Amino acid sequence: MFPAPAPVLRLLVVVSTVIGLLLVPHTPAWGAQPASASDGYRPPTDAPVADPFRRPAGPYAPGNRGIDYRTEPGSPVLAIGGGTVVFAGRVGAARWVTVLHPDGLRSSYGPLATIEVARNASVIPGQRLGTTAAQLHLGVRAGSIYLDPALLFGATNGRRRVRLVPVPAGIGVP
Repeated sequence: MFPAPAPVLRLLVVVSTVIGLLLVPHTPAWGAQPASASDGYRPPTDAPVADPFRRPAGPYAPGNRGIDYRTEPGSPVLAIGGGTVVFAGRVGAARWVTVLHPDGLRSSYGPLATIEVARNASVIPGQRLGTTAAQLHLGVRAGSIYLDPALLFGATNGRRRVRLVPVPAGIGVP
């Protein structure tokens, strides 16, 4: 048997690598999975929504970068999911809490009348973070991008999701 030329060996290595990678199930490199309602996210209060998420047209454009809930002063504020408190304190005259969740999302709650957790504390879904000063604002970010928190709770804000599925033979229009 003759030794294979170098280009043929390189091609064989590349093809073998590609086939090997195709056989490995896909997971993101950092191990995070997309968040969904099944991940245990829940609203921070049972109060009705006063102002839903409205994506701004640009970084400084008007909109609502979260959800505002019509809460009474002193209402409990609960963690939407488990994670680590990365901020608990004042921003200007208002008190805020921010939780970093295992999937990399950050949830921020405020303005609060009281804060009942400390920085670096671990929290579980539904754990009390504090109480409202008035109306509660919940913001959720993935990096610097604000997300609609209602989508984490399985809500669609009145928009229906369309999903196309194959139709078995013999059903529908011939």
